[in-house]
Amino acid sequence: MLSYDEAIARILSQISPSTPISLPILESLGLILAENIHTHSPLPPFDNSAMDGYAVVGADVASASMGEPVALTLLGTIAAGGDIAVRVTPGYAAPIMTGAPMPPGADTVVPVEDTKRMGDGVWVLEAATPGQFVRKAGEDAPAGTLVVENGSAVRPAEVGMFAAAGRQSVLAHRRPRVGVISTGDELAEPGADLGPAQIYNSNSYAIAAQVMEAGGDVAVRVHARDTLEDLRAAFDACVDCDVILTTGGVSVGEFDFVKAVIEERGSVDFWRVAIRPGKPFVFGQCGGALLFGLPGNPVSAMVTFELFVRPALRRLLGAANPMRPMETALLTEEVSHDPGRRDFQRAVVTEGAAGLRVRPTGRQGSGMLRSMVLANALMIVPEDVPSLAAGEPISVIRLSS
Repeated sequence: MLSYDEAIARILSQISPSTPISLPILESLGLILAENIHTHSPLPPFDNSAMDGYAVVGADVASASMGEPVALTLLGTIAAGGDIAVRVTPGYAAPIMTGAPMPPGADTVVPVEDTKRMGDGVWVLEAATPGQFVRKAGEDAPAGTLVVENGSAVRPAEVGMFAAAGRQSVLAHRRPRVGVISTGDELAEPGADLGPAQIYNSNSYAIAAQVMEAGGDVAVRVHARDTLEDLRAAFDACVDCDVILTTGGVSVGEFDFVKAVIEERGSVDFWRVAIRPGKPFVFGQCGGALLFGLPGNPVSAMVTFELFVRPALRRLLGAANPMRPMETALLTEEVSHDPGRRDFQRAVVTEGAAGLRVRPTGRQGSGMLRSMVLANALMIVPEDVPSLAAGEPISVIRLSS
C-alpha cells in the first residue's frame, strides 16, 4: 500500500498542462495564463487628472489660503475623453474632470472642494503642492512593461490589465473536461421520494462542486447502478473527458465493479493508499483520460478529491505549484490517532496575535458530511503518532487557499 507522498508523486509525474488555447479575456478568468503580457503603450497613455477640479500652474497656488485666496480666470472645461482646446498660463485655470488629459502649461490639479466659483473666475482657498493630483503618463507601467507573467493565475485584476494593455484575447490552459460518475443502488436524486434503504446522492453534487472550484469543467455527471452494464454505459458517456471521477464501488464488496471496468478499458496504476479517510482509492488510465476512483463515503470522497484530484486538475490547468500551501498551527485540544495511516482530520483554523490555532470539528466518521461543512482546513496527523497534546504543533492545509 502506497504512502500519501508516494501516491501524489506518481499521479503528478504523469500529468502535463493542457494545450493552451486563445480565449476572450473574460473567459480566461480562473485559468492559468500561457503567455507573457506586455504593454504596447504607457499606462496611463497621457498625463491626466486624478480629481474633479481645476488644472492650474502650481506656482500660482502654492501659498493660497482661506485668508488669502488666489483668484484665477477660467478657461474652457476639459472633459474626460474630450479634446484639449486650451492652454493654461499663469493667472488662469481650466475646469477638469477625473481622467481628462492635462492641458499644456498646467502641472497641478486643485480639487473642487478647495475652491469657490466666482462668475468667470475661481478662488483657490487651499495651498497646492505642484504636481498634486496629476497621474503621469506611464506611472503605472511604461510601454513594453511585462505586466502579467506566463503561468499567472487569472483573477479579475489580471483581466482588467489585459484590457488596459489593449488585449481582446489571451492564451490560457483550457479547463479539463471532467466526467463525474456516482455509483450505488442506494442513491436517489435530491427531491425524490426515498425508498426504505435509499439516501440522497450527495457525492455527485459535492464532487462536481469541487471540480468547479478547482477550475475544471463538469462535462458529464451521471449515476450508475451496481451492475457492470450500467457502469460500462456511464464510462461510455465520459468518452470525451480528460478526467473521469467515480465515487463508490472501489472497495472489495460483491457489487464493487469500478476497478474491474477500469481494467477492461484501461489500466490501474495503484489501488489503496495508507491514509485515513480514503484508503480504497484507485488511480489509473481509461482510454485517454485520467481515472480517479474515489471511495463512496461522502467525507472520504471529498478528502481524497482534495488530496489527489484537485492537484491533478490544477496541474492540467498549468499551475506551477498545484498543491495547496501547508502551514503549522498549535492544537487547542488533544487529538487521538490510531497509528499506521496518515490521518487527514477535518478541522477549524483560527488566526490571532499569537499565530494559528486549530481544533478538530468533532467526530471524524467518514460518513459525517457535516464535518466537512464545519471545517475550513484539514489537519495532518502523522502515521506513527498515537496522539498529540494540546499546544503541540501540527501541519494544516486550509481548504480555501
